[in-house]
Amino acid sequence: MNLEFLPNELLFNLFDYLNILDLFKAFYSLNSQFNPLILAHCHQCRLDFRSTNKTDFDIIYINFANRNYFPIPTVISQSLKHLSIPHISCYFKELIHLFKVTPNLQHLTINFLEYANQFKPVLSILSITHLKLSFDSSLEILHCILQNSPDRLHLTLEIYNIYMDGYQWEDMIRRYLSKLKIFRFKMRFSSLNDESKEIQSNQIFESFRAKFWIDDHQWFVRCHWYSSDEQYRLDFIDLFTLPYTFKDFLSYTGCTLAKSTCPTDDQYWSFDQVNNLCYGSSHFKSSIVSRIRFSHIEYLSLRLPFNDQFLSVVSTLDRLTLSCISVNNHKKPDNILSQMQMLLDRAPNLLSLSIASWSSSSLPVPLMENTSESIRQLNLQGYASGKNWCYFDDDQCHELSRSPLDIQCETLSIKVKDRRNIL
Repeated sequence: MNLEFLPNELLFNLFDYLNILDLFKAFYSLNSQFNPLILAHCHQCRLDFRSTNKTDFDIIYINFANRNYFPIPTVISQSLKHLSIPHISCYFKELIHLFKVTPNLQHLTINFLEYANQFKPVLSILSITHLKLSFDSSLEILHCILQNSPDRLHLTLEIYNIYMDGYQWEDMIRRYLSKLKIFRFKMRFSSLNDESKEIQSNQIFESFRAKFWIDDHQWFVRCHWYSSDEQYRLDFIDLFTLPYTFKDFLSYTGCTLAKSTCPTDDQYWSFDQVNNLCYGSSHFKSSIVSRIRFSHIEYLSLRLPFNDQFLSVVSTLDRLTLSCISVNNHKKPDNILSQMQMLLDRAPNLLSLSIASWSSSSLPVPLMENTSESIRQLNLQGYASGKNWCYFDDDQCHELSRSPLDIQCETLSIKVKDRRNIL
């Protein structure tokens, strides 16, 4: 009997006789039919991880994380004090339930997403003293969460599409967070009005130069104004506390203005908390952001060839384990291959390398001559030209099989024109 031919109702009954871990190991990703059935089954069953080892927990967590499913806890924990769920979005209803079942939770890291206009007031969150929150919702919900946690000592917020000036933050902190000792935030928002960026930036910084920020707490902020073209058409503004304490730094457009409330302009240019960097060479040409230094990069997205500033902006790649590379189709391949080798030589712990795009005319098979002793995973499922996926033919597969990186890697991901090319 083939299980794939059984009706869904019988499969659901069969799942009841298996624990969640065995279910994922045996059936998940077996085919497109089983995946939604397993996830639907997990929504209805009780997940108890108290006796699960970390390896088994990671198997389940990764599968749920890929579906952005926030598991609803069913057991009240009096002992849980530290909880971090960094890669799954949590909605308001789920957050309230989480607080109810973890009455003694003190440290929480979580992503919050909510677009509903109507919500019930949150319970008083007396136990939380350290909150790290990635927040994409309304200003009203943010107020609701913060004003119900009076014992907050450490607060880190990454906020999207919301702007609060220094006076508004000061009022909220004085009224609801009087015990707050450490406050870090990053706000990304659009232009405030039709005034010039100089006038708007002055308006922003006037509120963060008050005595509350500079004298009472020494909380300094910096503003990066990003524009998408040479006419300085506004894309967005990043306003963040210093030093920069967030894991991601994504350079999508050019920074055309940077200001800070620091006493001198040579402070806090070391971004050593950043682990994930999207480096756009054209965006680091200006003197504004070329002063930033990254020394703890674990993931790097990079377009080749990179500019002269790259080796000074990214001072070391000793911690790099994962990288995604795109190749400029209009540049000479010799320079690109030499820069690729330079990158690999500077990254002794690089385990996984992906090539997102390249020119099939100048580089029929990328990375043919490049070498690395550390790479174990190679992904060439990228675009060969424009928006066309690269499908390797028989000759390309044969050529790739002789490349040093292909010979040593443990996992190779490619698209082929003919399945027989795999053999």
